[in-house]
Amino acid sequence: MNYYKTNKNLLLIFSHSLTNVQIEDAHSMNITSFVYLPDDLQNIWSNIRPEGDLPVSDLDRIVDWIDANSSKGDFALVQGDFGATYYIVNRCFDMGLIPVYSTTKRIASEESISASEVGKQSVFEHVNFRRYVK
Repeated sequence: MNYYKTNKNLLLIFSHSLTNVQIEDAHSMNITSFVYLPDDLQNIWSNIRPEGDLPVSDLDRIVDWIDANSSKGDFALVQGDFGATYYIVNRCFDMGLIPVYSTTKRIASEESISASEVGKQSVFEHVNFRRYVK
């Protein structure tokens, strides 16, 4: 881990793209750069199978990447499979990083489709980043 960097990074360990609102929120936390998983690790993170045991050896490749691309005090946005998230968040704590997740509010609307059917749509809007607590 590089302890000599002065800027704060946000490592992105999740399966979506940041929205403009999330980028603005990150800047308010003094984050100056966003570090995306490389394609091979993004593929691992986005495709964790629900069957069987947690693929710890694959997750350790992500941990190695986090270690190589972070400095103590950097932030890591970690969201995904519950078990994988738990594993990565704990490893981030061990490395002196600040793991966060995005909180959202749901905005739901209903629309009549026919006399007997109603459709419902939910939109999730970013509110802020919240630190995981240990």
